[in-house]
Amino acid sequence: DQMSVGSPDPSFLSGQLAEKMGQRTEAVRLYRAALAIDPTDRRAFAALEELQDVTDADRALHLRSFPVAQSR
Repeated sequence: DQMSVGSPDPSFLSGQLAEKMGQRTEAVRLYRAALAIDPTDRRAFAALEELQDVTDADRALHLRSFPVAQSR
């Protein structure tokens, strides 16, 4: 499985590694980098939630990235 250019995977996986190494600040930075690439990346958002480091800006960006169903 190759990671494509513009994929959030490298940042997300690096964030997981940083987190496992106890580098919380770096993990948060990398998870946010993954979200900057793909605001719909649920893994990165969930990781920030787990670290209790979700800001209002993170939440707004993430939620804004999902289309709202149009009522008819």
